Amino acid sequence: MSEDSVAQLEDVSDEDEDVVRELGFFAGYHGHTYFDKQHYHNSILTRSDWVAELVEGNPTRMFRSYRMTKPVFRPFCAALDNADRQTPWSPVSVEDKAAIFLYSIAKNASNSDLQERFQHSGETIHRHFYRVFDVACNMASTYLVQPATSSQLLQNEPQYAGQFDQCRLVFNRMHIPAYVHSEKAKPFRERTGKLSQNVFAACTFVVEWGSQNHVAIRSDTQCPGLSTDGGAYVPSKRSRKS
Repeated sequence: MSEDSVAQLEDVSDEDEDVVRELGFFAGYHGHTYFDKQHYHNSILTRSDWVAELVEGNPTRMFRSYRMTKPVFRPFCAALDNADRQTPWSPVSVEDKAAIFLYSIAKNASNSDLQERFQHSGETIHRHFYRVFDVACNMASTYLVQPATSSQLLQNEPQYAGQFDQCRLVFNRMHIPAYVHSEKAKPFRERTGKLSQNVFAACTFVVEWGSQNHVAIRSDTQCPGLSTDGGAYVPSKRSRKS
């Protein structure tokens, strides 16, 4: 055999070794990833068990976790089920979906926090949170009703006549310092690092009021093209009717 033939065989042998080495690497990676992996969401109290424990347990414990009482939680789940029907074999029950949504806004929990608490993947948490969010927003037209008549105070008191004809309500906002235990501090942590409760409240003359814990709601109303008809206005601490 000539020297050229021997050199060609050695080159082919080196290439084969590289291919075998790469195949072995990918085979080992695939086996470690899909056959020898350790389960991540393997808590003993998985999925519906923790939700059922709260629903059937002490009402104060449930309120602290969901910021919702038992008499309200059950109708909320029923309304959610009617608005967002799911297949009977769905791995996430309507109670689980409601709990994911309520726990997130009550505790200011991140997606990773919800994964650990409810033992679901991040994609599952994300998908069901926004499904409940859409249904909850659509409930506004049913449960949030504007007063049918004008305030009796404005109608019967001459001193107010004409002064507040176009005024819809008044609102204000402020950070109220919060003093809580360290294990409960996360929902109260503001961007400066201090603990406070950000309150955004509105009130009418007949003491019909509502509140929100973040001024982003007001920011959403200040989008381009939004206007109020007939000169209506909403005074605040920084915007008063002269």
